[in-house]
Amino acid sequence: MRIILISGRGDSRAVEFGTGRLLAALVAGAGACALLVALNVPSLIRDAVAFVSPAVDDAIVRQWQMGLQTEQQALAALRDRARADSEATGRLLAQMEARLFRMEALGQRLVSAAAFDPEEFDFSTSPAVGGPAPEPVAAGFAGAGIQGAAPESGEIVLFDLRRDIEMLASRLRARESELGILESLLFDKDRIAALEIGGSPVRKGWISSPFGWRVDPITGNKALHAGVDFAGPMRSDVLSVASGVVTFAGVKAGYGQLVEISHGDGFLTRYGHHDELLVKVGDVVRKGEVIGLMGRTGRTTGSHLHFEVSKGGLAVDPARFLSQGG
Repeated sequence: MRIILISGRGDSRAVEFGTGRLLAALVAGAGACALLVALNVPSLIRDAVAFVSPAVDDAIVRQWQMGLQTEQQALAALRDRARADSEATGRLLAQMEARLFRMEALGQRLVSAAAFDPEEFDFSTSPAVGGPAPEPVAAGFAGAGIQGAAPESGEIVLFDLRRDIEMLASRLRARESELGILESLLFDKDRIAALEIGGSPVRKGWISSPFGWRVDPITGNKALHAGVDFAGPMRSDVLSVASGVVTFAGVKAGYGQLVEISHGDGFLTRYGHHDELLVKVGDVVRKGEVIGLMGRTGRTTGSHLHFEVSKGGLAVDPARFLSQGG
């Protein structure tokens, strides 16, 4: 059998097949086709694809599901933390407000009690504040480089919360400063009032001999009386007319049992003729404190207190100080 083969260039070639050779080729081709049909190759390919594809899809889905679950858990944790932070911040704000209200109430009472000018320390209104207008950059978000852009809704809440906290903290700082100044003024006022000599050195008694020249009750001669005498009941209270430090407490000629108190700035007070002393050298005494009991020790004709005031070692008329304390 002859088969003529023609190429694309137009050349032709004849191939001779013998009967046996042709039959063998036909048999081999038929066997190959039968084998492919028997093995069902297309079905195997489809089954392989069907087997591999669902496995791959399931793995991808599971991976996405795990990633989504992780993101949901992180979001839930973030939400819980934000809620906890918000509650903690709310509690802090409430405490700060309560503290502020107490400070303002205390300030108003102090201003009223100390008779200060209420316009200088007005705790019933918010302290005056101000300043130049800020640049048009969203506060708290400048790091993101956003010029004039509004923050997200959640960020607005956080920004407002921070603003409220800062405003409240500013009010607290202002009130604390005002109270500090007020405390300093009150301390100075009390300290100056305590150091000022004034008031009566006796709880019971009356002036029996003033300061100046007089007839000496013992000798009958004219003499300078360097203090003021207060007649009164035995063992009645003798009071310090100003705060100070006891520099002498004991017996001194003419004075009997004597107490000397230094008040600073060169002022010294003396209290003589005690029946009993209730202070000792080095004691710090306050204005109005009992320092001894009236008596008749020393050079005296009866129960009374001899009271002197000196400035820089020179005797001063105590009457000018006695009138100050009422």
